[in-house]
Amino acid sequence: MFQIITRDLKDRWISLLSYSLGSLSLALLYTSIYGSVQQSQEQLAKLYNAFPKALYEAFGIQDLVINTLPKFLGLELFSFMWPILAIFLVVSRAAGSITGEIERGTLGLYLALPVSRTNLYWSKYTSSLVAILIFVSVSIVGIIPIAALFNQDISISIIFRLALLGLLFMWAVYAFSMCLACLFSEKSKVYMSVGILMATMYAINVVAGLKSSLGWLHNYSVFYYFDSQTVLNKNVFDTTSLIVFGIAIVVFTALGLLAFRRRDIYV
Repeated sequence: MFQIITRDLKDRWISLLSYSLGSLSLALLYTSIYGSVQQSQEQLAKLYNAFPKALYEAFGIQDLVINTLPKFLGLELFSFMWPILAIFLVVSRAAGSITGEIERGTLGLYLALPVSRTNLYWSKYTSSLVAILIFVSVSIVGIIPIAALFNQDISISIIFRLALLGLLFMWAVYAFSMCLACLFSEKSKVYMSVGILMATMYAINVVAGLKSSLGWLHNYSVFYYFDSQTVLNKNVFDTTSLIVFGIAIVVFTALGLLAFRRRDIYV
């Protein structure tokens, strides 16, 4: 089992490194320009007042009074770019773990080893969890030394709350993607299914923010529970996100294992 985990990490370390450094580079970029943004508060306030307040609320933006680095990162990085990179990473990991092996014709080699399907599933699953932890550590915890580099204050507690939220968000999306990977035999189907669902959920979250009468739709969007704005602006972690992501992780992980153990695999 340990050999499978290490082999999987070695085979796909380049993509993990690319995603991690890409996100860290964005954090470096936004932190470097934060100083100039602080000098433009008056212009930003005018811009904020020129648009309907509901428009910003739809994207989880509480205000444009950017007086702290966490607020600025929440607006520029964690409102859209970071979640997208995170989703791309976990979906590619999930699709490559099972359906990728089927397409390459290599899954039969694993099944020929004295390793049960359950152990094989957990090996692939664990290697992706390690990759998620690395990505979160680099892209979120890595903000701490970047802020110090530019002499910017940032609370360590905010960063670690955000890291926990990001970890749960990625884990939940990965568990769902892995479940689909155990049902399909083509990576394209996994990408398409997850892509359509994520796009739909994002649209639902935006629409629910624009129209108060449709606010209940928030409950059906994974992006609503990735409430990075509240963490970064108020240093508060909503336990509802912990519960929802936790349930999703347990349910889809179990369903994925069940599907993998029962399915017929043609290699």
